[in-house]
Amino acid sequence: MRYQRLWILLGSLLRRNIQIINGRRLSSAASVSTLRKVIVSTSDDIFTNLALEEWIYEHDDLRNQSLLLMWQNKPAVVIGRHQNPWLECDVNQILRKDVHLARRKSGGGTVYHDLGNLNLSFLMDRSLYDRKKNLELVMKAITQKWDVDLHVNERDDILLESFYKVSGTASKLGRDKTYHHFTLLHDVNKENVFKFLDSKHATVGVHSRATQSLRARIKNLCEADPDIQFDSLVQAIGKYYIKENNSKGSIQWIIPSEELFPGLLKLKHDLEQWEWVYGRTPKFSLTRNFTYNDYGEHLVLKLNIEIDKGLIMDIGIDVSGLSQEEQVITEFISKFKEILIGRRLWTADILELIDNFTRDFKKTDTDLNTYYPWYEIIQWISSCLKKTLHL
Repeated sequence: MRYQRLWILLGSLLRRNIQIINGRRLSSAASVSTLRKVIVSTSDDIFTNLALEEWIYEHDDLRNQSLLLMWQNKPAVVIGRHQNPWLECDVNQILRKDVHLARRKSGGGTVYHDLGNLNLSFLMDRSLYDRKKNLELVMKAITQKWDVDLHVNERDDILLESFYKVSGTASKLGRDKTYHHFTLLHDVNKENVFKFLDSKHATVGVHSRATQSLRARIKNLCEADPDIQFDSLVQAIGKYYIKENNSKGSIQWIIPSEELFPGLLKLKHDLEQWEWVYGRTPKFSLTRNFTYNDYGEHLVLKLNIEIDKGLIMDIGIDVSGLSQEEQVITEFISKFKEILIGRRLWTADILELIDNFTRDFKKTDTDLNTYYPWYEIIQWISSCLKKTLHL
């Protein structure tokens, strides 16, 4: 009986020292014996760097080593995996300014990148996943070298002076491994942040279940100390990361290439495709009402546009109050819907379709005496559709 109790007690103690993570049993001691490695990408292309991060996640063995990847990008807007680009940013402005728009593999909100932003990605075994610990490591590395007021809040943001956000964070959690990545604003163009992350769709007649970003006041680290720049941050954070775990090693600067990382170009290609950046957008709808008062007509136009995976799936165009030429307007609406349904919500293509169809439709009527008012009305309907789509 005495031995039986002893075995029960011993079994209880052993169970307390076992972690069950996603079906894998790991002793608590196994989570502290990993080596650490630091890699800095020399590429400033958002798609290359996101592909590199994904390549490391997919191919590296993270059971016995953890890795910190750092990089910077030329101007780019990066949305989360489950977000709607049309609700998060000014897509037309981004395209006009030749700024890249990318969708990453992790969740979270939308961020703006440029060469004044340091990106950090902590890649590790799933058992080691701890967002707050990663953020606090970066915070300590910075505050040990520079006299700046930083802390990590309950939302896992790094705040400067207890108020200004200098970091946005997101994660990808797999069965056995994970990465946690975040931005660090040291000298970002704040004017571009506000300009490009201002969606024209965000407040007018939009119905969507996509994850939406929370806007915050931001500030650059260089505003607290001008010596804080990309190279100095890389050195401070990289060395602290290695030293904290008593690991031996140095910061490695690498040129991402197909030779070093076989399959990297395929990952990059997939991230650049319209089907990934725009086509993964959750279903949403745009609804607007307009009124028309001219040529003795008082009209009310109701528009409802259903968009799924970046494609126009249905258009509701309802005009009430027509007193004349109702048949012509009805025919126009019917044909108008036919040419738009199934099309990509892509500004240049849709704008050309609308303008060409509206212009050419009048050629089908040979009686010039009926040119007004119906042609004015179809032009008005076209302009309302463009306003709804912000074309």
